[in-house]
Amino acid sequence: MTSVQNMFDVAAFEQILSGKRNDLTAKLSRWIFAGLEIPYSAVTYLRNGAYDKSLVKIHRLPVPVISVGNLTLGGTGKTPFIAWLIRKCLEMGLRPGVASRGYHADETGWNDETRELALYFPEVPQAISPKRFAASQKMLQMADENRKPLDLVLLDDGFQHRKLYRDIDIVLLDAMNPFGYGRIFPRGKLRESVNSLKRADVAVLSRSDLVPEEECRNIRDKVFSINPNIHWCEITHSPTGFVSKSGTIASLDFLSHKTVTAFCGIGNPEGFRKTLQKVFQNEINFLTFPDHFSFRQKEMDYIYGRFRKSGTDYILCTVKDLVKIQSIVPDDIPLMALMISIQFQKESGYFTHLFNNILKIRK
Repeated sequence: MTSVQNMFDVAAFEQILSGKRNDLTAKLSRWIFAGLEIPYSAVTYLRNGAYDKSLVKIHRLPVPVISVGNLTLGGTGKTPFIAWLIRKCLEMGLRPGVASRGYHADETGWNDETRELALYFPEVPQAISPKRFAASQKMLQMADENRKPLDLVLLDDGFQHRKLYRDIDIVLLDAMNPFGYGRIFPRGKLRESVNSLKRADVAVLSRSDLVPEEECRNIRDKVFSINPNIHWCEITHSPTGFVSKSGTIASLDFLSHKTVTAFCGIGNPEGFRKTLQKVFQNEINFLTFPDHFSFRQKEMDYIYGRFRKSGTDYILCTVKDLVKIQSIVPDDIPLMALMISIQFQKESGYFTHLFNNILKIRK
């Protein structure tokens, strides 16, 4: 499989941060980023210290809050994991709501993650606002007024949002780059120091099948060296089928012997590319765009052009991309999205126990 480079290739920035590029421009960039890392690190350190010492007020909701977040910039697979948590809640008779900041939201107030969750769970309410405490309060109030009270709130991308008290802090680590090159933004991809794992309750290693088992153990050992009491889980992202822009579902066999041009505008395009390798034997033309990319007609025409030039059978993207573009894709364009679900490799029983405890509280 080859990766088609284009003007939106996000790999160049990664090559600079990782040190794979050693030309003069890359070296100068790393030097500048290292200087900018100092004030950013200082701000995150002081901010966390203020919360740790209760100098800043933390607000509590009247229901349990489970936060799902990460240490690094970019995709760690939070949306598929939150989708799994929602399904688990619903299976156990719990009514969850989701609170998120709505990063890169459009004029409607929705972004690609919230649209994807709404596609799967239209009945689950979502509070979308940077002021997540107030938005969650309003969501709970509306649920009560509709006589469908919520049992808990899932806080999306909440590890750094410390204004809202959480009962459980879950941190996802991408096995392909769990610690953001060991440096804080902008010199690396860490949002804050890895020592922040001390306040986490659960560490979930995502895409654990995409690296050697020994590397998974090394990541686990490092996490436990920081927080010996943390609960450890490992998950994989498994393709389950395809969905069209009209919502038609197809099995994996539907396209497994076809040729495709694939594109994505997500935080970890390499993770998507490797997931595609599980499905397709043929070579794939793979186009990358920045995370949360807003596809306009110009970019879609570019994709269509690459698709026609390649002579492939279908265009493939992520569900997160599909929900942004489905209204502007012509009916004669054979476009589908790959659906993903997570599979636990280690310790999924923790969440059954957790939700059972919430059920007891409700009763």
